[in-house]
Amino acid sequence: MPKGILHEILDVSKATLEYTKESIPLQNLMLDKQDLMLQTGKETKEEIVRLRQETGKSLDDEFKEIKKKPDSIEDALHRAGIQV
Repeated sequence: MPKGILHEILDVSKATLEYTKESIPLQNLMLDKQDLMLQTGKETKEEIVRLRQETGKSLDDEFKEIKKKPDSIEDALHRAGIQV
C-alpha cells in the first residue's frame, strides 16, 4: 500500500479512537440513568404490590365488620321475638 493511504488509515483510526474515548463517559452516564430508572421502576412496582395487599386486607376487614352488623341486628330482632 502507498504510504499516503497508510497515513490516512492511521489518522482515521486515531480519530475513531478519540471519538470512542470521548463517548465512553457519555455512555456510562446514560447507563447510570437507566439503572436509576430501573431501580425506580422496581421500587414503584413493589410499592404498588404492597398497597394492593394492604388495601385488600383493609377491605376484607371492613367487609367482615359490615357483615357482622346485619347479623347482630338479626340476632337482636330474634331475641326481641321479631321474625326476620
